[in-house]
Amino acid sequence: MHFDCSERLGKLKPKYLVVQNKRIKELQQSDKQVINLGRGNPDQPTFPRIVECLQEAIYDKNNHGYPPYGGKQDFKKAIVDFYRKEYGANISSNQVAIMNGSTIALSGLAQALLNPGDIALVPDPGFFGYQAAVELAGGEPFFVPISENNHFLVDYSSIPEEVSQRAKILFLNYPNNPTGANATREFFEETITYANKYGIAVIHDFAYADIYYTEEKPISFLSISGAAEVGVEIYTFSKTFNMAGWRSGFTVGNESLIKHLSAYLQNAVGGVFGGIQDASVFALLHQQAERNALRELYHERQLLVGKCLETLDWEYVAPQGTFFLWAKVPLPMNSVEFAEQLLEEALVAVVPGSIYGKNGEGWIRISLVTSMEQLKESFERIKRFLLGKRGNENENLSKA
Repeated sequence: MHFDCSERLGKLKPKYLVVQNKRIKELQQSDKQVINLGRGNPDQPTFPRIVECLQEAIYDKNNHGYPPYGGKQDFKKAIVDFYRKEYGANISSNQVAIMNGSTIALSGLAQALLNPGDIALVPDPGFFGYQAAVELAGGEPFFVPISENNHFLVDYSSIPEEVSQRAKILFLNYPNNPTGANATREFFEETITYANKYGIAVIHDFAYADIYYTEEKPISFLSISGAAEVGVEIYTFSKTFNMAGWRSGFTVGNESLIKHLSAYLQNAVGGVFGGIQDASVFALLHQQAERNALRELYHERQLLVGKCLETLDWEYVAPQGTFFLWAKVPLPMNSVEFAEQLLEEALVAVVPGSIYGKNGEGWIRISLVTSMEQLKESFERIKRFLLGKRGNENENLSKA
């Protein structure tokens, strides 16, 4: 017997990265050595002392039962202290929700706030999880273009008045995946003014908070006066502490939004294992040196890839944060064609910009989560690939 899925689930597009990863595995099974510059999964292990903390916490009998609804109080206190020390943001434990990673928060907030037909503002290009969260909740995404001309920041004056009037949610993400852009204080102040005017809930995805290449660290939305009146910020341990597989994160900010998210989590999702909460507390309070070293590692890789791109006369945007580079497609083809040909012919995987939205077309995303040796080898392959393609173009032109 075959069962059809719901209309909402059926509307979702297949994830390109799932299809791409399937093809990479097929190539690898044929003894092809693929270098994956498309993935967003950190290649470094979790910091050792965090692992040791979890090992100890496993034997604590207090962690053998269900975790407390809403999370452990000492975890919430650590989050409050961390935000005060790290970002100068004063929040209370009533403004904290603990959950199994950031994706749960994105979908949970959409489910908690959207009614069928409600509009959510989604940046384009932007992380595809925002659109999925909106559509699963029965909402309608309205794609707001962000471009290099405006430093990949939302221009609120470009949003039609009737759309602003109907919008319930605004998704933001800085440092930005895929473009690597950081937000300015002035931009967040404009965001708060816009949100107040139209009664829109701001959801700031701060997944790459600690990965940056500027003198000043990225700005927390909640560090701006009035931000907690209009929105929340989602923080994940995946990137900052190499804990992607642990599924630990939290949301902080507006008390009513936190209340609604917590109600959703209590009814739809199990809590975070107590041992992981204990290890997360240790991570927040005692791993500054390790965080600094990880950031420097990504910076070295970013400089190497930037140099490789410049050697190839390849246009790109120098990232201010994240572990990605946003580069223009260097050949006369669309981004999917380029990515697929590069994988098949050079055995290097990158992500086509079009999967992040219509305005991502003409770009590709290059990941830094692989070793320096692999990065060097990948660009040797890319160099040969581009020389071959450009040689064919010149040959075709000479025959025309």
